[in-house]
Amino acid sequence: MRVGKALLAIVALFLILAVGVYFLRLSLAGIAVRGALASAGLENSQARVTALSLSRIEIRNIAAGGNENSADKRAITLDEVVAQYEWRTLLSDRRIKSISAGPGMVRLEISEDGKVGLPGVTLGGSGSGGALPFDRLILSNIDLVIETPGGEATGTLNADYDLSQGGKVELRAEALNAGRASLSMENAAADFTINLTANGEVVFAGAFNGDIATPTGPLRDIDLSVEGKGQSWRDFAQDRSSPIKGVAQISLRSAKINISEFESLARIKDEQSAILFGAPVSSLSATAAIELAIDGDKLTAALEETPLLVKADNGAALTITTLNDQPLLDKRGDKITSEISYTLTGATVSAVGTINAQTTDDGWFIVAPIQIGEYRSRALKFDEASAIFHVTTAGPLINADISTTSAIDELSIGRFSLKEAPFSGQFFVTVDKAQKTATVTLPESRCLQVERAETAIAQQDTEATFKNATLCADSNPLALIDWSEDLQCTLSGVVSADALDYRLGRTTIFGRPPRIEFSGTYLPRQNLTTVSGDISGGSIILRDMLRLDAVEGQYEFNLDKTRMVTTGQIDKVRISQNEKSPRIAPVYGSGVAQLDAQTVTFDYVLRTLRGERLGAGDGEHNVTTASGASTFTFDRIEFTEDTIQPNKLAPVLKGFIGETTGFADGVVDFSWAPDDLQSRAKISLEDITFVGPTRIVNKTSGVNGTIKFSSLWPVATEDVQELSVESVDMFTLPLEDGTIRFHLPGDETLSIERAEFPWFGGTLGVYDANMSVTGETASVPLRANAIDLAKILAYVDVDGLSGEGILSGVLPMIVEDGKAKIVDGVLTSDGPGAVQYVGKAVDAAAA
Repeated sequence: MRVGKALLAIVALFLILAVGVYFLRLSLAGIAVRGALASAGLENSQARVTALSLSRIEIRNIAAGGNENSADKRAITLDEVVAQYEWRTLLSDRRIKSISAGPGMVRLEISEDGKVGLPGVTLGGSGSGGALPFDRLILSNIDLVIETPGGEATGTLNADYDLSQGGKVELRAEALNAGRASLSMENAAADFTINLTANGEVVFAGAFNGDIATPTGPLRDIDLSVEGKGQSWRDFAQDRSSPIKGVAQISLRSAKINISEFESLARIKDEQSAILFGAPVSSLSATAAIELAIDGDKLTAALEETPLLVKADNGAALTITTLNDQPLLDKRGDKITSEISYTLTGATVSAVGTINAQTTDDGWFIVAPIQIGEYRSRALKFDEASAIFHVTTAGPLINADISTTSAIDELSIGRFSLKEAPFSGQFFVTVDKAQKTATVTLPESRCLQVERAETAIAQQDTEATFKNATLCADSNPLALIDWSEDLQCTLSGVVSADALDYRLGRTTIFGRPPRIEFSGTYLPRQNLTTVSGDISGGSIILRDMLRLDAVEGQYEFNLDKTRMVTTGQIDKVRISQNEKSPRIAPVYGSGVAQLDAQTVTFDYVLRTLRGERLGAGDGEHNVTTASGASTFTFDRIEFTEDTIQPNKLAPVLKGFIGETTGFADGVVDFSWAPDDLQSRAKISLEDITFVGPTRIVNKTSGVNGTIKFSSLWPVATEDVQELSVESVDMFTLPLEDGTIRFHLPGDETLSIERAEFPWFGGTLGVYDANMSVTGETASVPLRANAIDLAKILAYVDVDGLSGEGILSGVLPMIVEDGKAKIVDGVLTSDGPGAVQYVGKAVDAAAA
């Protein structure tokens, strides 16, 4: 506006100067015109006065500014300018009745910082302001050339203005490419008409078609029209200051955004855009009918009868209306408020919400509740979600306080999916637009609550169900999202749950999971997730066989497009059998396990609950088939009264083997498959002394040898095993230096092939006998072979009792309620023999 008004004042100025030299010669008038142009800042000027009188001047071939050697590079060229005036008024008041100019051309320059000028022209001085120095102006076919850093726009200007009657201005312009880096036009055309009514009102109408480019991306296929009325044009013409006042109706019939042309949106993959828009989106279009009203420093924008509508090419539509009959935007001085209601609909989404926004000293404060009926996309599905956003902005920072309750039906991120997950909680989000980061944190001592959740990893044949889970933050943000380069997300926090049901292939885990501390990174472009942290607590059951309690350790987790690798370092875990009456006592374990593809490899160390080391092992497990194997090697274990005892390691031995001393080592092999557990062991015994076995024997001492077990659950041996025994105290019967050949068939019985000891010159043994090892009533058929009667009587040591002969027979021993007795025992002589008694009892009988 300042440039146009200055040009008009300059034209009037050189006309006044030309008339001032009228009484000289016509050529001097031409010189005066050119001098006036130069003094007004129009360099390299030329003009020829062709007619001059006291009431009229005619000037032709006017050119100024720009390159004087190139006609098409001049700032101003006018074929003809004709002015009508009354010479006395002109000289005294410097006012002209009318000016008619054209055809011609005006060239404008717009710099990158938005300044408007003419090449070779310095505007300023008295020619830059004040009332218009004429009563009428006619501009005919003035071509406009607007040079910008982004290209050139051209147009045509026609105007007919009368100070008393008003007038009309018509402007048409078009541009292939023109504008600045901050705003430019492409393939654009504009028509604008201004009517100046006799009562001083400005009535205007216009249209724009084309593309507008911004630093973030272009708006395509804009079809826009505007009409309205405004302040008195007479105040402008007469340079009277008055508040700006007017109303304009803007009709946006179309405007399109292509997602691929916006850098910030083009990085979003189809599955990510599906999360935002319900389904993959390639473009957005908008229509609106808005009324703008300005009154001094007050500006309002209101929607007309039709709402603002934004449609996505996937069928979703965002409809924006005003709230509580308030303007869409209300600006009063520096304060701006906005209240809107919106509805989001589509084949896969429905939501309603409101936004109440107002400016603060350094930004905005926004309150935005939302209610989502349903949302369906390939990546995200949920129903009946609600949230309320409290947002503040300051410069490049956006801070949001979000409280939400939602019921996620399904969420997919890469290969990870989450199903059936109602959750609620509050969290904070800080977005730094300058750094291109977003930080997610939780209120102090507050966590997100998830009633239940089902998770799975595609191509991994794994799924898990959580109940009453919590997601809490640690000292770091819960998430840090960075899109300054490739999008990445850094995660940190603590997860715990009351219950877990987990399946990996045919391998199952259930129970209360440990507390999981995590920190990791998600890289969507590489489809890579890496997580590490600590685990503690919990009580889970593995394959319905083992219970793992109070775990302490660390883990690393890596997931890419095709592979999942997990490594766990277990510092301590309590391991027990998942049985009401465990056959093996609980132990502490530690070690390392790694899952790569379908195989878990592991090594471990076992200790008693008191901390004594038992040995170490390794193995592997196939999660798909739920089968695997492990080998455990016992250290050379010393049994003492105050440390390790067999019946404490294996409660199944309680009642079979009592307090033990001596040494043992060995190797145990396990293998397993669904519904099948196999175990083998080889145990070497060194100077083992123990109470028992069972309730038949009081004590067994000096046992040496090796036992090969074909199974530990139930306990069974490989065929017949043989041990040497220094002594057996079978309730005062002296048995020494014997051998035992036995077999455990795995049915809680002991099968004795031969347990034989030297006895009174012969042997005493058990042969081909079976007995229970569970503490029930037992019958042991003792067989005596070739025992010397004389040695027996000498052992009995009764005065006067002696004998001789060789005896053999069977002594059935029955153990019941802890007492042993021989019932119906028979010894027979293998040949002649005798028993003699000489003593007081005999003498008395003889008397």
